[in-house]
Amino acid sequence: MKGGVVFSFLIILPSVLLIMNTQVDASHAPSHSPLSTPKDDTHIYVVYTSGRPSKDQNKLAYYLKILSSAIGSETANEALIRSYSIVSGFAAKLYPRQVALLKKQPEVAYVIRDAGAYERNV
Repeated sequence: MKGGVVFSFLIILPSVLLIMNTQVDASHAPSHSPLSTPKDDTHIYVVYTSGRPSKDQNKLAYYLKILSSAIGSETANEALIRSYSIVSGFAAKLYPRQVALLKKQPEVAYVIRDAGAYERNV
């Protein structure tokens, strides 16, 4: 089953990344985070979660909870750029140290640095 999920992500990922080709608003970069480093180190990452929010749970709240547990709630609100409907996951503007913390969260399946740009749309 897990192999099928990963295979599905690999099929869907290129389509999702091609569809999302807009520019990032740099004013949303987390500049005051205790985990932050110089702004040049931030990148957009696509974070795939191992599960989906339950039907009665808000998708945005679910993703913010995962992100907040790694980097703090205020920073998470600023970092989250986009949530996805096709796949279970979100895009966030993060520092390398934040990515390392996020990867340790049990709900995170994997994190990929994105080559495209996104407009904040959450």
